Amino acid sequence: MQRSLRAPCTLTGTYVVQQSDVDAGKIDNTASVASTQVTTPVTDSVSTPIAAAPALTLDKQAPTGSLTVGSTLTYTVVATNAGNITQSAVTVSDPMLTPGSTTCATLAPGATCTLTGTYVVQQSDVDAGKIDNTASVASTQVTTPVTDSVSTPIAAAPALTLDKQAPTGSLTVGSTLTYTVVATNAGNITQSAVTVSDPMLTPGSTTCATLAPGATCTLTGTYVVQQSDVDAGKIDNTASVASTQVTTPVTDSVSTPIAAAPALTLDKQAPTGSLTVGSTLTYTVVATNAGNITQSAVTVSDPMLTPGSTTCATLAPGATCTLTGTYVVQQSDVDAGKIDNTASVASTQVTTPVTDSVSTPIAAAPALTLDKQAPTGSLHRRLDPDLHGRRHQRGQHHPECGHGQRSHAHTGLDHLCNGSLRAPHAPSPVPMSSSRAMSTRARLTTPLRSPRPRSQHRSPTASRPRSQQRLRSPSTSRRPPAASPSARP
Repeated sequence: MQRSLRAPCTLTGTYVVQQSDVDAGKIDNTASVASTQVTTPVTDSVSTPIAAAPALTLDKQAPTGSLTVGSTLTYTVVATNAGNITQSAVTVSDPMLTPGSTTCATLAPGATCTLTGTYVVQQSDVDAGKIDNTASVASTQVTTPVTDSVSTPIAAAPALTLDKQAPTGSLTVGSTLTYTVVATNAGNITQSAVTVSDPMLTPGSTTCATLAPGATCTLTGTYVVQQSDVDAGKIDNTASVASTQVTTPVTDSVSTPIAAAPALTLDKQAPTGSLTVGSTLTYTVVATNAGNITQSAVTVSDPMLTPGSTTCATLAPGATCTLTGTYVVQQSDVDAGKIDNTASVASTQVTTPVTDSVSTPIAAAPALTLDKQAPTGSLHRRLDPDLHGRRHQRGQHHPECGHGQRSHAHTGLDHLCNGSLRAPHAPSPVPMSSSRAMSTRARLTTPLRSPRPRSQHRSPTASRPRSQQRLRSPSTSRRPPAASPSARP
């Protein structure tokens, strides 16, 4: 059957939209028809517009690496063409990184342009507690940059350390020691108002306005050694440091030992007083603390003295403890020619007694006195009648009697001459009535002699020749009275 000339002939077909179509913003399409009869094709075109929708997205990823000052972090920033058209000159930027940007010449929809860069962590980042970073992307089609930021937190770890160093200087009382106290910021953040204190020193503190991690704040002060330090055998000292960030003080102590050198000296001084028997001498015994520590129960002893000891409860170095005592001189001391005396001192710290001796010489003065006292008893003896009759008659002159004296008795040892007792051959008579003693230092120079034998007792004329002997009358035979003993030379 023959078709009608007006009957349509339809082509129904499909087309896959291409990126180029989108990029072109339209789809231009021309169809044609021809037949046997119409050999010149008849065409028809249609242009289908496609709206362009350029878009970019940006993803700044968290860095990798240690979040410590000086460490290098690696950042990755990814830009994606989120539009429907291919974009050109897509540039991803992050000025904080190295490198700071990258450019992709074209970027098809859905494609990415990636910037990879590094960053070195700064102290300011740690102090801030984070790293804030922003990247951007733009293209010819997307002229307004698309940005993305990432904030990487950094945990603050404030810390301080303190080092109180051993002092320099002599460890003697009154000497000045120099201490150095060093505080270090051992944390990861900068600290403020860092104050190092040591109330024992001069000055007692110092403050650093800011202190970066690893930096130090130093206090240098002096201290004068006290006797109490030496007595304790050490100097204990504690310093501290704190800051705005570290509010609990960090402390450090140092104990400096001081060697104890206890010592005592003793000086027993020569006594004062007379060195005669029965006299009282005064001794002074002085003990001195010659060591470097205060000593206790310092006892000075001298058992020979009264009192024999004294105790000082405490005795500072250089101070003295004195015993003053007395001693009565004995005959044995004078006989020995000296007084030897030893004192001692000891304490709780010096247990072995320290001694000192003094020998006081006493000059010997040997002497004797003699007291020959007058005799007691009767000075008369009964005479032998025969001897008396044969030898001497009362009133006759005796050769031992002085001129003019008569022998009244002959005892064999003594002659009684006119009332005087006379030793044989004595130079002068001693009156019988005299009670005078001889001098205390007199010596008996003329010993008494024994009576002579009878043959030696002669009358004064017995030796004369008979021719020369003559008879004396009683009146002429008497001699004048002898002079008194006081009148004789």
